[in-house]
Amino acid sequence: MVKILGELKEGEKGIVTGIKANGEVRQRLIEMGLTIGSDIAMQREAPLGDPIEVQVKGTNLTLRKEIASQIEVEVTGEVEVPLSAVPENRRVVITGLFAGRGFRGKLMGEVLLPGKQINVLNNKASGPLIIEVDGLKLKIGRGQARKILVKEA
Repeated sequence: MVKILGELKEGEKGIVTGIKANGEVRQRLIEMGLTIGSDIAMQREAPLGDPIEVQVKGTNLTLRKEIASQIEVEVTGEVEVPLSAVPENRRVVITGLFAGRGFRGKLMGEVLLPGKQINVLNNKASGPLIIEVDGLKLKIGRGQARKILVKEA
């Protein structure tokens, strides 16, 4: 299904199939790695809906909705979301870490590795998330939970 980039939901992935922008804007998008055939993933949307953050070729880009409306995407694959967005009493699988080397090393050195299943025990509106991994209960701060990408188990 083809969608406009600005219409993707958080965690949706796809392939860029068209760029309607012209001139300087088109050139800038290409320089940033947004080319036809590129894999793209919607990361998040600002609280008021503009701008949006996407990941292209391992790089995070922030785009205004006006520019994003000029990019067509063929939606593919399963939806990945940040751990912080998973409701309580759900089982998910870690698909990736959206973080720097230090944070990634800290998590990978412990039990949070891609492919591991997580039970979300507590995800209230504030405070840490409480999760269970391999029988261990862990508290994860909201900021950290936003950097852990998961999909339904």
